[in-house]
Amino acid sequence: MPRKAGRPRRADAPPAPPKSPVVKGEFGVFGHKWALAILQDVAFSKLTRFGEILRSNPGLTPRVLSRRLAEMCEQGILTKEGDRQHARYRLTPKGEDAAFILLALLRYGVRHGPTDPAMDDPARKSLSPASEPEA
Repeated sequence: MPRKAGRPRRADAPPAPPKSPVVKGEFGVFGHKWALAILQDVAFSKLTRFGEILRSNPGLTPRVLSRRLAEMCEQGILTKEGDRQHARYRLTPKGEDAAFILLALLRYGVRHGPTDPAMDDPARKSLSPASEPEA
């Protein structure tokens, strides 16, 4: 199959893997703005009420939060319990699995994030490759 015009591929570069419909399809809602922040609030900060999540995210509007929560419930990541006035959002088993995405991003950020000394975090040292035990 002829290559498309453009930047030539390095001779030692492996061929690009085919795009997975699993990755494209399942990442769905997490590609939307605020979705990962909402997941973080519910999974790790244990915020379950609409107002709690809204206050935890400056810049997030009630309209967008309402949409994201509905999408996350629709996709089976969260469940909504209670009535309209006293609703609480909880992770489903699928949502608990999705929380590992955040853990991976956190680990990546701690290991490879900003190198500005003013932003230095003691957690970065504990997760650096040098601190990992030898196998």
